[in-house]
Amino acid sequence: FQPVVLNDAEMDRFLAAAEGHRPYALFGIALRTGMRMGELLGLKWRDIDWANKAAHVDRTLQDSHGPIARELGLDPARFHDLRHTHFQGLADEGVSPRGIADRAGHADPAFAMRVYTRRSIAGQEKAVEILNAKSSRKTRQN
Repeated sequence: FQPVVLNDAEMDRFLAAAEGHRPYALFGIALRTGMRMGELLGLKWRDIDWANKAAHVDRTLQDSHGPIARELGLDPARFHDLRHTHFQGLADEGVSPRGIADRAGHADPAFAMRVYTRRSIAGQEKAVEILNAKSSRKTRQN
C-alpha cells in the first residue's frame, strides 16, 4: 500500500473543490494538523487551547465514509492520506524527525519517518537550499 501524498498544487485544487461542502473544515484542519479522522471527529470546543494555538486529543470517534477526491483528477485517496500529506510537507520543509514524531504522537522518530514520509524532490531541493545558504555564509565570512 502506498499512500497518496498531495503536492501544494493538488492540495489547493482539493481544498478549492471541497469549499462549500460540509467536510471542508475537516479537510483543511487535517491538512494543517495531521490529525486522524477519529481525532478530529472527537474534538470538542473545550479541547481547543486558543491562547497556545493547540488542540488536545482526549477521545476519538470513527466514521465509515469511503475514499475522497476522485472527481478532482487526483489519485483515489483516503482521508488518512491527508495525514501523510501533512507530515510529508513538514519533512519537505526541514522539520526534524523528532519534531514530526512528536506531532504525530509517536515515540520513535524512525517509525514516524518510515510511515509518514518518503523521498521527495521538494525535500532534496530544501536540502540543497540549506547547503547553499551555509556555503554562502562561509564565503562571505572569509
